[in-house]
Amino acid sequence: SEMDQVTAYHFVRHLKLLTGLGRTVIASFHKNSAWLFRQFDDVLLLCGNQIIFHGPAFDALDYFKFMGYTCPNLTN
Repeated sequence: SEMDQVTAYHFVRHLKLLTGLGRTVIASFHKNSAWLFRQFDDVLLLCGNQIIFHGPAFDALDYFKFMGYTCPNLTN
């Protein structure tokens, strides 16, 4: 089911608290917003069963632009 923005904010806030305690968090988000994506420090992006990006979330757009894929600002 889809989360509204407020629920997503609280959920991600709790995930960040867990990582601050040294815990590893693995989560899967579908149809996430640009805002939600920016809340993460590191991401692992999959396509099928292949890793297509792993690293700091803020580097993902530049990486995909370098690979020839562009994403308009603030879009999914």
